[in-house]
Amino acid sequence: MSGLSDVNMISLLFLLLSSPEAPAVDVNPRWVQGAQPSGRTIFADFIGLPGRVVLACDVPVSGALENCKVVSATPEGVGYERLALEGATTARMSPKLVGGKPTPTTVRFGMNFPIAEDFPPYTGPEPSEEAIALARPLAEQNLRKQGYGRIVADVAADRRALVQSWIDELLPLDPEQQVRRFSLRFARTLTLEQLQNINAGKPPGGVLPDFRTFNGADYPDPKLIAAGKELRRRYCAKFDCTEPK
Repeated sequence: MSGLSDVNMISLLFLLLSSPEAPAVDVNPRWVQGAQPSGRTIFADFIGLPGRVVLACDVPVSGALENCKVVSATPEGVGYERLALEGATTARMSPKLVGGKPTPTTVRFGMNFPIAEDFPPYTGPEPSEEAIALARPLAEQNLRKQGYGRIVADVAADRRALVQSWIDELLPLDPEQQVRRFSLRFARTLTLEQLQNINAGKPPGGVLPDFRTFNGADYPDPKLIAAGKELRRRYCAKFDCTEPK
């Protein structure tokens, strides 16, 4: 005869009914989707300054981070605070369990900002004069859209005027030179057909350059590199540039 006997069946049922319930446990929240920086700060990248920001956030039972505040930023005032707060908005955690019950809590965590890697130097062929001419309207349009003062956009407001005065001294504003630089970038990273399409108001088609490829199209520029080093020396002599540990 197959299966359990009546005696064994009764014994098994007794064990199941008499077994104690698993104890409710306390579990700390864990990352479901980690907090990642929302981008880069142009100023810190330009002077080669790494950073770290510590945030404190509420974690409701939904797991979305709320009411995040900056506990510390190393260094302060170069834009890492904003990027960390923006990055926390897309993060999620599992809820804290107290006695097995989801419970709101608070967490504290750090977000690191390493020094940006150097752009890959351009090694391709030089564009034709036709390509550079076609790239010029695109360069002018982009420079009008983003302006010429983007380096200090992430600097703390009470430091911005001083830093801008240093930049004006080290890199005197030359709109024509800026247009030529951006024209060369576009001509080196877009095909002649793509440039023709853009000028005709059509989609460029093909593969477009990523951020690093585009910015590396006129890298290295000795003048910009020297200005970045001098700007870091001045900034760190005036303000705290303690690097994160």
